[in-house]
Amino acid sequence: MNNPTNKEGYFNHIVSIHERIGDKRKTEIKIPVDLCFLVIRKKMIPAFKVFILLKMISSGKIKLTFWGKQVLADFCGYKTVRSLNNQLKRLIDLNWIGYNRSTKIYHIRGFSFIQKLMGLRARLGFWFTVQDMQCFDSMIYGAVIGYLSKNQGKKLRIDPQKGRSNQVLSKSPGFYPVSNSYLAKILNISTSTASIMKKRAEEDVCIYVKRKRIVEPATHDVFKRLKGTYPEEYLHPIVWRYMFYQRFPDLIKANLKYGLRKKIDK
Repeated sequence: MNNPTNKEGYFNHIVSIHERIGDKRKTEIKIPVDLCFLVIRKKMIPAFKVFILLKMISSGKIKLTFWGKQVLADFCGYKTVRSLNNQLKRLIDLNWIGYNRSTKIYHIRGFSFIQKLMGLRARLGFWFTVQDMQCFDSMIYGAVIGYLSKNQGKKLRIDPQKGRSNQVLSKSPGFYPVSNSYLAKILNISTSTASIMKKRAEEDVCIYVKRKRIVEPATHDVFKRLKGTYPEEYLHPIVWRYMFYQRFPDLIKANLKYGLRKKIDK
């Protein structure tokens, strides 16, 4: 196999790996959204990144040499192969991938197998491309936050009264409230972590965020106007230094392509 002292050979090996990653068969895949919820809750995004990469560069089986692992480790942002091996071990322990010690071949499980293994059944997924590897964490965050926004919109459309109330906060179509506290509760994380996730997803344009605040003089006329503008369930301003202050839940619009997977087996 290529040795790092053989710069030309090592470079050619990197090129060959990247060509495999760019193979037309796996330029994009549809990742189950409920799996994204799971990996965030279990704090296993690094392992999931390795899993998705292996899935995209193979047909379900792959043999990795040390230098092959070196390239993948570099692609995933690891400084050493040991870090990659730690993630591979975690995936093997979870039975998300199998490993044959005699042939040194890794077997990459299908999404359906993993979903059944983890007690998941939802067919909704989002499209993920090879280029998205550069902002993998943000994509996973965006998939979850965007889904919650879409789900909120669905609930509001079912309840016309709440739908009208929501439009008071934003008249832009597709924007629905997903507060940091709600996101934290759903994912079993802190509100500060939820805020960071939302910011990362927004920075990489996986979601769009609109923030609404009230900063108005604390007068009777102003309060009367606010009551006529915002529904009672939304309006709860505080008074500080003769001013009304209130921050509403962030309004989120998904910017990823979602779709139902035909089968839960690939």
